[in-house]
Amino acid sequence: GRVFMAHTAYLGYEVKRISDPADWKSDMDKAGGGALIDAGYHAIDLINYWLTQDGYVWPKYVQALGGRLVTHIPHKGEDNIALLLEYTDGTIINIQVSFTVCNAGCHRQPTIVFEHNFYGTQGSLYYGFDWDTARGRSHFELVRPEEGRENIDLTQDSDIDAREHFLDCLTNKTRPLVTSLDARNALAVVEAAYDSMRTGRKVEINWRSPGS
Repeated sequence: GRVFMAHTAYLGYEVKRISDPADWKSDMDKAGGGALIDAGYHAIDLINYWLTQDGYVWPKYVQALGGRLVTHIPHKGEDNIALLLEYTDGTIINIQVSFTVCNAGCHRQPTIVFEHNFYGTQGSLYYGFDWDTARGRSHFELVRPEEGRENIDLTQDSDIDAREHFLDCLTNKTRPLVTSLDARNALAVVEAAYDSMRTGRKVEINWRSPGS
């Protein structure tokens, strides 16, 4: 089916580092920004990879709201931010990024909870991953109107070895799974979101399609 809406959340607990004036984490000069350009960039890149169709579907507008909601170090960036992405086909994506959400393992900071929920015309997909310094775990569930819930065993799938893929691209001229244009476009969404957070307005994304 067709995805018409999705929600992604990158909920980390980095209070110790972002509260340290000497730490690079969220330092505007050293890191370039806060939670969005650090952690949120990865969420945006994944959403673009899954939903963008070159020449047909891409994120057109973004509206963002956030700031230093928990910590108050002047030269540090935002610790929380929420984005609303509007794609050219009308798909709506909500992205939440935080460095101050205490989750199950936040006493062992840093921690991460990474969630992706996709809502489509024929069902919904729910994927989640959480990690702390002691353990990591993930789950994947498919829900369909006539068939109910189905848990998908992710342990049977082998992860792509990034080093082998890189060597394959060099020796066999294989197209990289993530290109420099993909990275550029993810950053374009981040920059537009920062502009929206500053102005309070919906901002058009400076998207670039292959060959443009």
